[in-house]
Amino acid sequence: MPTTKPDSSAITPGANSVPATIKSSLVTVGFLSMVTISKSSSRTIKTRRTASNPLLIPRTSPSSRH
Repeated sequence: MPTTKPDSSAITPGANSVPATIKSSLVTVGFLSMVTISKSSSRTIKTRRTASNPLLIPRTSPSSRH
């Protein structure tokens, strides 16, 4: 019995570390994907606003110079 306990405790840290790295990588990938999606959505929203409202076109043209 005492020999099985150290084995289980030695196995659990390794097993726990692997899912932790997988979770961290998934979180980073998910965060990057959300950032890219938010950027693309904001761009499409801006183009839709300029296309629907001609009054916003003169305001956005100076900003494009930056």
